[in-house]
Amino acid sequence: MRNADYLLISDFFSDGTSLSLSIAKELRGKIFLIASEHISFIRRLIDEYELAGRVILFATRPWEEGIYIINLLNLNDISIAVSKILEKDSGIFIFTIIPELLMIHGLEKTYMFLHNTITKIRAINGCTLAVINSHTVTKKEEKILQKLFSNTIFVKRRGEKREIHLEYPAEIKHEISFEGLKVDSKEIMKILEKI
Repeated sequence: MRNADYLLISDFFSDGTSLSLSIAKELRGKIFLIASEHISFIRRLIDEYELAGRVILFATRPWEEGIYIINLLNLNDISIAVSKILEKDSGIFIFTIIPELLMIHGLEKTYMFLHNTITKIRAINGCTLAVINSHTVTKKEEKILQKLFSNTIFVKRRGEKREIHLEYPAEIKHEISFEGLKVDSKEIMKILEKI
C-alpha cells in the first residue's frame, strides 16, 4: 500500500479520522498527523489504536508540549513543514485540515497545495490519507478533490455499523463495525487489498 493515497469522505468527521488512523496503524513508518481536531479527541484515538510514539502531531494550537504548530492561514507554512519532514523521513501523512483550508483559501489554492504535497509524498514512497466530512464541503469540491487521490473511501453510518464504499478501480461495498471510535484495522486492510 506504499505510494498510495486515499481520500476518506465520511458522514461524521470522527469516523474518517478514526479510519485513517486504523489504516495507518497497519502500515510501517511514522505517522504524521496534520490535524484540526481538539487534542483530547486526537489523544483518545492515539490511545485507542495504541499509536503512542508513532504519531507526530501538527496542530493549529499549542495544546501541549511536543506538538508542532501550523498556521492554516499560510499554505506555504504547512508546505515547508511537510517538506522538512520529507528531507529526513518517509511515512504516512494524514490530513484532517482540508475543510478548513477550503474555507480559508478556496478550492483552487487548496487543490494546488494538495497536488504539490501529494506529489512530494509519492516521490519518497510515502502514503497520504486525507479526511473530509461530506457535510463541510460542496459536491463540487468533493468531486474535484477526488481527482487528486488514487482511491476514495466513503464511510456512511448505519446505526452502530459503518458502510465502507470504494469506487475505484472496482466498486466495493463492505459493512464494518466500530467499537466506540475504533475500527478493526485488519478488517479494513483486507478490504483495501482487494483494490
